[in-house]
Amino acid sequence: MHFTGATMVWLENNEFDLRHMEWEFFCSVVYGQFERNEFSGLSRQLFHLRQTDSVSDYTARFTEIMHSLLAYSTTWDHALFPSRYVDGLRDEIRVVVLVHNPKDLNTVVSLAFLQEEALEISKRREPRRWEGGSGGGQSIRSRLRGAMPLPAPPGRPPPAATTATDDRRGATTDSSRSGNTVEDRLSALKAYRRAKGLCYLCGEKWGREHKCATTVQLHVVQEMFDVLGFSGLPTSEERSDSESECHTISRVATQGTVAPQTIRLQGKIQ
Repeated sequence: MHFTGATMVWLENNEFDLRHMEWEFFCSVVYGQFERNEFSGLSRQLFHLRQTDSVSDYTARFTEIMHSLLAYSTTWDHALFPSRYVDGLRDEIRVVVLVHNPKDLNTVVSLAFLQEEALEISKRREPRRWEGGSGGGQSIRSRLRGAMPLPAPPGRPPPAATTATDDRRGATTDSSRSGNTVEDRLSALKAYRRAKGLCYLCGEKWGREHKCATTVQLHVVQEMFDVLGFSGLPTSEERSDSESECHTISRVATQGTVAPQTIRLQGKIQ
């Protein structure tokens, strides 16, 4: 027997009488000195081993630990090592191996290699995705986001551009439609004028000595039309239809009385 390194230093320091020492006793002394719970450490490594790289690297580490444990004892259950090998595989490989329910370690290793190869083939067949970068192509989403609008179909004129007056009238019409009745619209107009410091009757700047004018300005009439939802000038079709109708005057207008849900405007013709 030849000792080197740390074992030789340990043997010289203890000054064993090897000529009169029995072989079984000497082996037990060496085992107790250098074993240092290596068996329990290998057992923990076996139960905590996980696949972090390829199946080949995982198999090499697993078989190394397995043979080291078998060197200590050969009474291991043969079903332990296949189950421990499967538990350490990755999820995408382990689920396929479990379906086949292999009985021995060689079959488990073969199935793991086949599943790894199948996953690599499926990844190569996946379509490439454009990824935006400093030197690469831009993504499809970014291209679509900055795309120009399509032209109008032939035979159809392009939509007319809206002016600021149309936008203001449309906003006023939308705001007036939010109310259900005329009273709600008038209440909203009064609240708006009070918030702006205006007279809620004539729309002028309000003060302690304020008096409403005897004549109504055109912008106030237009604002009332917008609130009540009255349209502007009639179209040519509406005028042609109205010409054929019989023009009458209401009894309320001739008598000078006020009926519900009506508005009375007092003006002066110069």
